[in-house]
Amino acid sequence: MLLRKKLNKNEKAYKALLDEARRGKKSRDDIEAINSEASHFYFSVREEIQLLITKYYIELSDKLLIPLPERSDEQMWEECIYVSTRKILTTEGIIYFRSKIRQEHKEKIDLYLPFVTAAIGIIGAITGLVAVLTK
Repeated sequence: MLLRKKLNKNEKAYKALLDEARRGKKSRDDIEAINSEASHFYFSVREEIQLLITKYYIELSDKLLIPLPERSDEQMWEECIYVSTRKILTTEGIIYFRSKIRQEHKEKIDLYLPFVTAAIGIIGAITGLVAVLTK
């Protein structure tokens, strides 16, 4: 959240700089330099966000014992350009992890569901038996 706020705050600041440069009749090179700096900042912050998302899914997959896809799989991983030389998850990689995590959670729920259902049934039967016996 903090990085997104930082991104929005700096986007407004760069827009103000651009407006000022245009009103001040700055040269085209000056305006392009501001645009270039703004886009570099934007993409580096976006990459930092992607690194955090990747770290989150890797930690969660370790916790749930979900195997990581091969780092050489270009559909799942891409190289960072602005922040570091590490790899980050692509959109397909994030979708892969989300589906695996959902599947793992569903399997855990399915493990306990028959016992919960049986317990509710037993409680209902006991309640019915008590109601019949007290009349």
